[in-house]
Order: sequence, then C-alpha cells, then structure tokens
Amino acid sequence: FLGITKTSRKYRWITTLKNFHEGARTLEMREQLPRSRQGSIIVEPMEMTPDPLAESSDQPGLKKWKLEITAGGTAKVVFSYQVKFPDGTRVWGLE
Repeated sequence: FLGITKTSRKYRWITTLKNFHEGARTLEMREQLPRSRQGSIIVEPMEMTPDPLAESSDQPGLKKWKLEITAGGTAKVVFSYQVKFPDGTRVWGLE
C-alpha cells in the first residue's frame, strides 16, 4: 500500500485587551488565516474564542471580533489554526 502522509503545524495566539479608559469601549480586532494557492496545503481554523463575526465573501479568511470592554475590564481572544501539507513539501511564510 502506497500513501501520502501529511505533516501538520498548529499555531495559537491568545490576545488580551485591557480598557484603561474611564468608560466602556468597543474594539474591533482582526486576524487573517493564511491562504494557500496549492490544493495540497490545507489551512483549517481551530479554536476561535469568542466566536468571530460572519466572514465576508470579499475578504476570505479574515476573522473579526467586536469586543465591548467595560472601564477597567479585559477581553481575551483565542485564535488558532492548523496547516496540513504532504511530507517533504516546502511551505513558505509560516515561521
């Protein structure tokens, strides 16, 4: 049996935002999932907490969050994804 084995890399960020103002603030945070032009390289979103807003068809892979942060409060966003590719494939731009 011959088969192609896949290699994967996982990436995860936790961003903590703090409001130092006296009043509440609304922030928009954006993160971009990498995109591949090669069909053998697959990018899969993993944990996205809180759930991002609906994705726009004219900006594929762009994740957006609208965050209401009270005075002195904090908000945390978790953004992670996995990139899968065949063994031996050189993948540029991930590091």
